[in-house]
Amino acid sequence: MLLTALNWQTIVSYQKQYNNEDIIGKITIKDTNIDEIVTKTRDNAFYLNHSLTKENDIKGSVFADYRINLYNAKKIILYGHNSKKYEASFKDLEKYLDEDYYLNHKYINLLTKLYNRTYEIFSVAIYKNDYPYLKTQFNKDTWLIHLKQLKAKSLYDTKVLVDDDDEILVLQTCSKVYDNSFLVISAKLR
Repeated sequence: MLLTALNWQTIVSYQKQYNNEDIIGKITIKDTNIDEIVTKTRDNAFYLNHSLTKENDIKGSVFADYRINLYNAKKIILYGHNSKKYEASFKDLEKYLDEDYYLNHKYINLLTKLYNRTYEIFSVAIYKNDYPYLKTQFNKDTWLIHLKQLKAKSLYDTKVLVDDDDEILVLQTCSKVYDNSFLVISAKLR
């Protein structure tokens, strides 16, 4: 869904409010606490421990993988923190470990200057030592293989099919299930 003028104004207002040109969008999941402004900069380290105003902050900010062009990528990766100690941007993602929660929260909305897109979750997975979901370069043959690998890793069957025409959104946060593991939510554009 394209609402470019409204999208543009919304994102520019966030940039002005926080005095931050790195703000590129907003992610929301209806009926959850995930309603977060998204940043993007030249690396995947800065917003791990900086706020939207670019001040040091252990909670960091939600940010897009620097390797991705949001406007022509088949895959977008967003990162955010999870914590037992404080309210973190992606803390609610841990609730997706429960399939019933997924059934009531299947859709993710991503707003940028150029589009307002809705994605449907097709995989909820935990990665402990192999991170293929971080891959960003594909050809026609490897794209479908990648999607099927993400789908196969899911903790439960979402019954959402993937094919080689799909564009996807991946959300990553720390998992509290295992030490040094990541919870990864993969969703396809509707």
